[in-house]
This record gives sequence, C-alpha cells and structure tokens, in this order.
Amino acid sequence: MSDIIKFTASLLAGVCLGTVYFGGLWYTLRQLMRARSPAVLLISSYFLRGAVVFAGLMLVGRAGDWEALLICLGGLLAVRLVMVRRWGVRQPAVPIGQAKSNTNVLEPD
Repeated sequence: MSDIIKFTASLLAGVCLGTVYFGGLWYTLRQLMRARSPAVLLISSYFLRGAVVFAGLMLVGRAGDWEALLICLGGLLAVRLVMVRRWGVRQPAVPIGQAKSNTNVLEPD
C-alpha cells in the first residue's frame, strides 16, 4: 500500500475516532440534566468513549507504523479544534455570583 493511501486512511480513522469521542462527550453533557443518575452516565460514557478510541488507535498502530499513528492522533485532535470553534465555550447568561436567589427571605431595606 502506498504511503499516501496509508496516511489518508489514518487521518480518516482519526477524524472518525475524534467525532465519536468528542461527539459522544457533547451528547453526554447535553443529557446530564435529564439523567436519573448523572454520575453513572458521565462515568459510563467516559469509559465507553475511551474504549472505542483505544481500540481504534490500537488497530491503526498494528496496521501501520508510528507515522500513521501520529497522523491518526492529529486527526482526532483536529476534530476537537473544529468542535470547540464550532460550538465554543458558552458564557453564562448571568455572571456567576451576581444571580439573585429565589428564596422567600425578607431582606432589610
């Protein structure tokens, strides 16, 4: 197999792994507020996503050389950069510490 095909396949594998990992993280974080047990959801998602990425990197590592593995990792990290730029870090609507509480305590004037 020529190097161009091998490296292109490695990059594509990295992009797929990154999409699974960071897309799964995004989905998990969106589901946390609805989950019955958020801790179980977060931990199980972490291990599942990690296992998928680990297995994918092992396959690329066995099939190729260290350059292919490095290109695969670069594709994975490129997906992270794209997702962060796409969705970004959202700022809270009200700055933390300035939100009024909803308590029914009478405050002196």
